[in-house]
This record gives sequence, structure tokens and C-alpha cells, in this order.
Amino acid sequence: LNRAGVMHAAVVSGMHISFLVSFFLILCRGRRGPALCLVPLLVFYALMAGGTPSAFRAVIMQGVLLAGPVLGREDDPPTSLGFALLVLLLQNPFAAASVSLQLSFSATLGMVLLSPRLYRGLTGWYKGKNRVLRHGLCFVMANLAATLSAVVFTAPLTAYYFRIFVLVAPLSSLLAVPAAGWSFMTAFVTALLGFVWLPLARILGALAWVLVRYILLVAEWLMGWRYHAI
Repeated sequence: LNRAGVMHAAVVSGMHISFLVSFFLILCRGRRGPALCLVPLLVFYALMAGGTPSAFRAVIMQGVLLAGPVLGREDDPPTSLGFALLVLLLQNPFAAASVSLQLSFSATLGMVLLSPRLYRGLTGWYKGKNRVLRHGLCFVMANLAATLSAVVFTAPLTAYYFRIFVLVAPLSSLLAVPAAGWSFMTAFVTALLGFVWLPLARILGALAWVLVRYILLVAEWLMGWRYHAI
């Protein structure tokens, strides 16, 4: 996964926390007041996943974003990201030297600052009225914009620390990250369903396994390319 440029799909970070928050918001019918009570559950999930800076950064950011409307404040991702960094560094100033923290915040900062503009640039040229084509274009370009925005900020750090630059990262993310999202949510629902009706949970679990296997096959296929990384 690392050599194919899709390790971020497996590391617990903002993507996974966002999936959980989205799922709970659906259950709460979009009301952020009740959803704010789920922050302790997100903290427990981050601890269970190893308590990495990337996980806690995502939990703090999501907590601030959920609390903002409840407290009458506007959503402001840069402020939320800065607050998350402040909390982590107050707890442990030496965490600034952590490679995972630097990569996590760099990727998030890139997506916050560049992804919306890049997405508008990649989709603004299409003026057609075909809804299917537009939805497909938006889906592909949204993933591409997020990947390229993250790579812009993380590529220098990756090259410095690991002496590698993955050339196929945009393609691998485009192919694997959507499947990672579906596999995560499928596995999450499978775990809950297992407490209710195990036979159906096993069927849904098989779908999660297929999605995970697909991600691994994509990584193995792209890693076999001669110039997949330099």
C-alpha cells in the first residue's frame, strides 16, 4: 500500500473519522447538537486504533466542526486544523517532530487550501446538461482534486524522510480510496449487524472482504509498473 501510494486509505485518519461522523449525522437526521454527544465515542475509537496524531487530529477537527454551529460559530476548517494542532502540541510539544503528524497535517492543509479551487477548475469546463455524465465527472474530479492537493504538501516530506516519490499515487487513490470508504462503512455496519442477525452480517462481511481484496489487488498491480515510483 505504501509503495502504491494508498497507505492513507488504511491508516486511521480524517477519512475514517469523517465516515463515522457522516454515519452518525444520518442517524441524527443532520442535527449536530445530538451528534456532538458522539465525540467521546470518537475519542474511544481513536484510542482503540492506536492513539496516533492523525487520529486525534481528525477527532479534534470533527469535534470543533460539530460544536461550531451549536455555539453559533461558522465552519472554518483552517481554524479547526490550527486548534487541533494546538491541542496536540500543548499535550506534547515534541509531537511536532513526528513524521506521521507532519504528513497528516500537511495532507489535510493541502486539501483544505487547494482542493476546492482545483475541483472547480477541473469541473468548470463542462457545460453539458447530462446529469449522469456530470455526476460521474464530479465524482472522479473530486477524488483527483483531493489526492493532488494532498500530494502537493506531502510529496516533499515523503521524499525527504523516505527517499521515495510515488508517481502513480493520483491513479491509485482514484481507484482505491472510494473502495476503502465503502469497505470501512460496510465493515462498520457488519459489526453492528452481527449483534442482531449473524447470517446476514456474514453476507455483508463477505462484501467488505471483496472490497478490501480489490484495494490490495490495485496496489499490487500498480506496484508492478516499472516506473510506479522513483
